[in-house]
Amino acid sequence: MAYEKRSVSTADGAMTVHITRPEKADTRKPALIVLQEAFGVNHHILNVCKKLADHGYVALAPELFHRAGDGVTVEYTNFQAVRPILGELTNARMIDDMTQTFKLAQSLPFVETSKVGTIGFCMGGFAAVLAACHLDLAAAVSFYGGGMTEERSGFAFKPYMHDFSSIKCPVFLGFGAEDQSIPPAQIDQIRAQLKQAHVQAQIAVYPEAQHGFLCDERASFNPKMADKGWKDIFNWLQQYGMMTL
Repeated sequence: MAYEKRSVSTADGAMTVHITRPEKADTRKPALIVLQEAFGVNHHILNVCKKLADHGYVALAPELFHRAGDGVTVEYTNFQAVRPILGELTNARMIDDMTQTFKLAQSLPFVETSKVGTIGFCMGGFAAVLAACHLDLAAAVSFYGGGMTEERSGFAFKPYMHDFSSIKCPVFLGFGAEDQSIPPAQIDQIRAQLKQAHVQAQIAVYPEAQHGFLCDERASFNPKMADKGWKDIFNWLQQYGMMTL
C-alpha cells in the first residue's frame, strides 16, 4: 500500500491529513474519511487506514486535534490530558475539518469522487454522522459515537439529532451492549430520530461489547465482536456500492 501526508487549510490553520491507499490503483477507488477516537490519529487509527486500504479503499485520516499541535496523540489511559482539547473542539470546527478533507478526497486522481464516505469511532463516530448532516457523502459508518443525544460535561461539541433530516446517504451505527457511556435509551433515541428523519439507517448492538471494543489497543477490546463488527462494516459497504474487491 502507499502512504503519504497532505496539508489542507482550515479556518484555524493548516491540518495534516494521513492518506493510505492500495499500492496498485489502476482505477479510481472509493474513499473513506477515517475519524479518530478522542486520542488523536494514533497507531490504531493508522492501522484502521491500512485495513481499509487492504480492502481497496483510499483512507484519509484528518488530525482533528491540529489546533493543539501537529501529530497530537494521547495515551488511552490518560483521558485527563485530552479534556482541554475536547473543550475547544466544536461541531463547527469538526465540520470545517471534515469539509476540507472531503474536498481533498475529491481532488485526488485515484479517488472515485461520487464514492466518498466517513467512518469513525468514539468521538469520530459522533463526527462521522455529523459529516453526513453537512456533506454530500456516499455512506457514513459510526461506531460507539456518543454525544448525539445529550451534552457531555467538558466537551465543546453539542447534540445534533435535529440535523438528521439533512442526511441523504445510508448510515450504519454500531454500539456495544455493555457501553455504559451510551445506554440503550440513547440508542433508542437515535433510532427513533433517524426513522423520523427518513434516513436509510442500520443499527447494530453487539452483545458483551464495551466502548472501544473494535480497538485492539484498548482494555475493552473484544476480539469476537470486533471481528463481527468489521465483517458487518464491509458487508454493509458492499451493499451500498462502496466495496471495491
